[in-house]
Amino acid sequence: MAKVYPEDREPEHDSERRVLDALRGLDGDWHVFHNIKWQGLRRDRQGDGETDFALFHPTLGITVIEAKGGEIALDDGEFVRLLPDGRRKAITNPFDQAAACKRQLREFLCGSVDGLDRIPRVGHAVAFPHGRVDADLGPQGPREIIIDADDLSDITGAVERVAKHWDPPTRLDHDQLASIRRLLLPSVRVRRLLADHIADASRAIIELTEEQYEVLDGLGENRQALITGGAGTGKTVLATERVRRLADLGEDARVLFVCFNRPLGDALAAEFDGNPNVIAGNFHRLVRNTLAEAELPFPKPVTPEWWAHDAISQFPDAAAKLGFEVDAVVVDEGQDFRPIWWDALQMVMRDPDDGWFYVFADAQQAVYVDDWSPPFDGRVTRWTLSKNCRNTDEIAAKVGGLFGGAVKALGVSGPKPKFHTVKNRDALAARLASRVRELFDEGLGADQIQVLSSSRRLIDELQSALVDDAARGQSDQRVGVVPGASDDETAAGGVAMETIQRFKGLEAPVVLVVLAGDLDDDDLALAYTGFSWATTMLEVFGTAATMRTVHWDTPQHA
Repeated sequence: MAKVYPEDREPEHDSERRVLDALRGLDGDWHVFHNIKWQGLRRDRQGDGETDFALFHPTLGITVIEAKGGEIALDDGEFVRLLPDGRRKAITNPFDQAAACKRQLREFLCGSVDGLDRIPRVGHAVAFPHGRVDADLGPQGPREIIIDADDLSDITGAVERVAKHWDPPTRLDHDQLASIRRLLLPSVRVRRLLADHIADASRAIIELTEEQYEVLDGLGENRQALITGGAGTGKTVLATERVRRLADLGEDARVLFVCFNRPLGDALAAEFDGNPNVIAGNFHRLVRNTLAEAELPFPKPVTPEWWAHDAISQFPDAAAKLGFEVDAVVVDEGQDFRPIWWDALQMVMRDPDDGWFYVFADAQQAVYVDDWSPPFDGRVTRWTLSKNCRNTDEIAAKVGGLFGGAVKALGVSGPKPKFHTVKNRDALAARLASRVRELFDEGLGADQIQVLSSSRRLIDELQSALVDDAARGQSDQRVGVVPGASDDETAAGGVAMETIQRFKGLEAPVVLVVLAGDLDDDDLALAYTGFSWATTMLEVFGTAATMRTVHWDTPQHA
């Protein structure tokens, strides 16, 4: 039996079905393709080609067959179809069609199949399965290249007769026949890129939840409030919207919107750039600028202890000297603020007792302040956000799993988080670079990817190794060439690398968290924070011991 392609598809017309049924009886050396279409160069221009049947044989070469059903006649050199009602309908010369098909197929194959660089000799024939032909059908249709109803009963003899008419045939080896099959009937999967999954998941996470709307409406009735919630519960989104509403209360309304983290502060400042009623940004940058403008002295050297205590203590006096005061204070990532800072912020309010003061915080992310406490006594209004609305369900489960907490998420699915296990710290850079290149191949851009680590030293080591690899041509130039998400120096197209501490409060579609060494409780808090900044895709790099420490394989339940 001949090898017929495609095997599970039958021709639409009876004429072609009859011919195909006969061709199935050829021996196993024949490769029979039916209803084949292709696109290729024709006279140096792109064009479409198709044929009813294309036959391939190792020694008898290539033959194209055009099938014509019904009752056909040749009148004064013109082909017509005889209709049941006696009318005659002009049709295209089937031998012209067959000849055109073989030329198109010949040009298509010789440009795509190794070894057919010379124009292969291809034969053609016309089959009339509903009738009998006793003579030539004009100068283009000698009987030797005609297959009629009687010939179908001896299809081997008929096809061999056609092949010999076009002698010498093109010979085809096994590899060429396999190549032709792949070419005419390719197996191609239109792969959905990872970037598409991420885009879909990101679109599903952009709306506020009902829980968030309830809190936002409640804030309008309370001048002081503490809003707490785990990573990803929408605290920054709510804080930003509350600031926007406060700023709309009147032309003279002044709102101070601050956080501890500089990159987040830069993002908040950019969000309200051009809004005269909002002062937004990093708290210590505000303090520094206020002290400098008030011409208060800075110690030499400036120490972290001075920034944490003395500078904050001087801030209210410097603000008063400049006439700086606000009607409302909103603090995001409030778990990073020390008790003395609350006092300083209240002292720059026009009405500390009746002004608007809101703090958004997550005690589990308190990586800078031990034994953190909020600025209010027990009488203040408190809300706890419980639904993770930043992350996909899969990421939310990993975030909750770090501290064994239950997870309530939006029900948005995304790529499954992955843990890349390496033998030791030295292997991290190579594995990270390899994975980033894979993500580029999946359609992701460098601006969608953020590399985070709990260690500044490790970030520096990773950057150095990756930049060295890129210089030697061993790594993509887009990998790890941006020092940090918030630094002034950037490199076009580079993947940003930053510590989790500095990235706090921000987010990215794809986050690659690099963990090294034994993790203590502080490191677990950082891992919790880092995991949560991935909105739709999270991958973690570390040793097998680290994987166990972060409870990666521990099942989590909502």
